[in-house]
Amino acid sequence: MSQLGVSQQSLLSESGIHDALISDPEGHVSVNQLLSLFRSAERQSPVPCIGARYGALLDLSAHGLLAYSMLSQQRAGDLTRRAIQFLRIRVPLMEVELVPVGDGSVIRLHQRWPLEDMENFLVDCYLASMCRLSATMSKNASIQLQSDDPLRLKNLEEILGVNVEGGHSSNQLLISQCQGNQKNRLELGGVSDAEWNADQVTALIRHYIHCNPGRYCTLEHAAEKLGLTPRTLTRYLSTAGESFSQLRNAAREKFARHYLHETEFSIADIAEKLGYSDQASFTKAFRSWTGHSPGRVRKEQGLQAWQTGGSTRIA
Repeated sequence: MSQLGVSQQSLLSESGIHDALISDPEGHVSVNQLLSLFRSAERQSPVPCIGARYGALLDLSAHGLLAYSMLSQQRAGDLTRRAIQFLRIRVPLMEVELVPVGDGSVIRLHQRWPLEDMENFLVDCYLASMCRLSATMSKNASIQLQSDDPLRLKNLEEILGVNVEGGHSSNQLLISQCQGNQKNRLELGGVSDAEWNADQVTALIRHYIHCNPGRYCTLEHAAEKLGLTPRTLTRYLSTAGESFSQLRNAAREKFARHYLHETEFSIADIAEKLGYSDQASFTKAFRSWTGHSPGRVRKEQGLQAWQTGGSTRIA
């Protein structure tokens, strides 16, 4: 964001995100914190449509070596599909749908969270990022928006360099294959699809579980997001020496300890947030992880806080 004239320190302080959390590879930023950060960025921005400007900066390198290694070796015809699968897990604020149309594709956005006043920011950000990525496949791209605000449409066209139309039923990016990609497809026609590396898949599944520790945290849901069968996903994880249940349990234990130590959520609320049907099931699972009940862990934390003269819990 600093490239867009917005102070990083100011953004972090307003959204309640600490520097230590940003530098921690295991750190967790909540959806509300992320939306608060984007809201602050929009308020502080000296330029319009900062969501699109930020999204346009997010090429493959911005998503790290994992994204580059996963996407760079794909044929042009497969790159869109693999990118969608990656973004569904990497950036889960919106659902990204891929619809093949003739020789091209339509990338359509659907809300996964109540975005409220940040909907336009996120839509612009997603579409701009995908537009940047599509440049590696085709020069024939255009955007269709539900909004018909003429100023917003004009700003997006200037920022992204593509045709932007308003008044449509969906927010989506249209990509048509160009002649160069057709040539590449013919030249590579005899080459089989590059398989994902087991460590790469495991890293994505860790991220998916981290973002979805609740009721959608199942092997079936995760496999669907990656375009794999549950059996194939299980094979990848086994090759990496992991299992879905082990990764999920580790993440849920971490979340549970955080909620017990740092919040006033009831144990029943924590159970629901972590996808358990009732408090008893959560208590049984927590005891199997730690050897103690959630109530005892919270009680011991409260006693420790009292002895040190303070409390770390937040409402």
